[in-house]
Amino acid sequence: MSIEKLDDLLEQVWYMPDGDEKIALLLEAVQLADSLGEVEQAFEIRHDLMEAANAWGRPEHELVAFAWCLAKLDADPETFDEWQHSILWTYKRVLSTLWSFPHISTTQIESALADFKKRLEATQNSLGTYHEFALRYALHLGDAARIEAEYSAWRKFSPQDLDCQACWLHLEVQYNIWHEKYAEAIAKAERLFSRRAPSCNRVPHVTHASILEPLLRLNDFAATKVHHHAFRKIAKDEAFLRVASINLAYLAYANNVLEATKFLEKHLPWAFRTLNLESRFESLRDTLPLFARFKQYGIGQINLQWDKENPLYQGQTEHQVVALEAAVLEHMKTIAAQFDSRNQSSRFGQRIGFDADLLRQFDSLTHEALEEPILETSKSNRAKQKNAKN
Repeated sequence: MSIEKLDDLLEQVWYMPDGDEKIALLLEAVQLADSLGEVEQAFEIRHDLMEAANAWGRPEHELVAFAWCLAKLDADPETFDEWQHSILWTYKRVLSTLWSFPHISTTQIESALADFKKRLEATQNSLGTYHEFALRYALHLGDAARIEAEYSAWRKFSPQDLDCQACWLHLEVQYNIWHEKYAEAIAKAERLFSRRAPSCNRVPHVTHASILEPLLRLNDFAATKVHHHAFRKIAKDEAFLRVASINLAYLAYANNVLEATKFLEKHLPWAFRTLNLESRFESLRDTLPLFARFKQYGIGQINLQWDKENPLYQGQTEHQVVALEAAVLEHMKTIAAQFDSRNQSSRFGQRIGFDADLLRQFDSLTHEALEEPILETSKSNRAKQKNAKN
C-alpha cells in the first residue's frame, strides 16, 4: 500500500507546475521513500526536489536534499555513479545560495568552496567554475581585494571552459556594475540579448533587470523600457524575486509611482516567503525609493491587497505608509546585523538606503512617459482596455 502511495505521489508531481504545492508533495514522497528503505528511489526523488526548489526560489529545500545526496554519493560511489555529473552541477547552485543564509558560517562556506574545487580537480573539470563562484562570494562580501584576485584568476579561463557561458557573461556585467562602469556593463549585457546569445534558466532574465539602474544613471530612459517589459515573461515565477524588486525600484526612480505600487502589492509578499535572507534584504531595500516618492507626494495611506501571512499586513487593505516603511527598515536592520556579524563587516548595514540623487534625476518625469507595462492584466482591466479602443 505504501509503495502504491509513493507511486501515486510521484504521478501527481509529474503533472504539476513549479510551486510550493509541488515541493510539498516531493517532500512527502522523500519521507515515504526513506521510511520504506528505498534508498536509490529516495535519491532520485531528492534530485527532483532540488530541481523544483531551485525553479521556485526555495533554496533551503535544495540545500538539505543536496547534503543528503552528496553524503550518499561519497559513501557509495558505485551505486550512485550515474549521478556524479548531476550532483556536481547542482553543487554550483548550492554554492550560489550558501552565503545567502547568515546562519551558515564563513568556515562552512569556505570549506564548501574548497570541497567543490577538489571535486572539480578529481573529475578533471575546469577550475574556472570554482573561481566563478569564489568571485560571486567575494562580491557578496564586498571585499575589494578579494574581488580583484578572484576576477583575475577567473579571467584566465575562457567561456568555453565553463559550464554556462550565459552565466559567464552575466558575471562580467555584475563585476562592471560593482566598479560603477555602467557603460561597460551595458555593453557586456548587450551580448546576451542577441538572437543566438547563450542563455540558461536565469540569464538573460536577470540581466535585463541588472542593467535598469545603470541605464538610468546614464540617463538612457528610452532603453530601460525594453528591459523592464522583459519581466512579463517571468512575472509569475517566485524564483525571480530579485528581478521583480529591481523592477519595482526602477519604477520608483523613474517616477512611475502607480506601477511601482502595483509591484509592491504583488511581489513584496514573495520576499517574506523566501528564506534566502540576502534576497529578502535586497528586495526590501528596493522598496525604499518608492517610500521616498510617497513622502514626496504627500501620500500617507495606500491600498494593498495583502493577506495575514505578510508580516507587513496591518489588518486591513488601507496601509499607513509611515508604518510600512518603519517595518521594512526594522526587518532590514535585523537581517543586516546577522550578515555583518557573520561576515565581520558593516557592508549590509551601510547599504540600508537609496540613491536620493538618482531619485531627483527623474523628478520631472511623469508616469505617462513610461509605456504602460502589461504584466498580468486582470480580466476587468483587459475589458476596460478593449472598451477604450472601441
